[in-house]
Amino acid sequence: MPDPHCSANIVVKNNAATVADISICHYIGGDSVATSKTWKGVQPGTTTTDPFVVPYVLHDRNLDYWYCELTTNGVLYYTVGGSWLQPNKECMLEDADNGQTLPFAASTTEFDMNMPSGGCSTGMGTGGI
Repeated sequence: MPDPHCSANIVVKNNAATVADISICHYIGGDSVATSKTWKGVQPGTTTTDPFVVPYVLHDRNLDYWYCELTTNGVLYYTVGGSWLQPNKECMLEDADNGQTLPFAASTTEFDMNMPSGGCSTGMGTGGI
């Protein structure tokens, strides 16, 4: 049986047309604290190189929730329906994701969570900052 204590390395490609600051938040339902990482000044079309290491437990009854913010040209874009304090896009990390570098992507319209186990995506909304 695989080790139930796992981790994945999240990197993010900036699919926006301009330089952006990108933040990802991960929350395991039932945990009291979300973990997050921010990358500043990510050039368009490039992928971050400093990964966000996300620990998780296999076969846990608690679900993985995600939230993303992308700020470019003074405009904040964020995953629809969630917030920094309450990430709500469910996308489970599984055995196939353990030890892998997962190439997520963010743009002004979509947040893609690409995983070997099967990814997810959600729309991005906007608000001024």
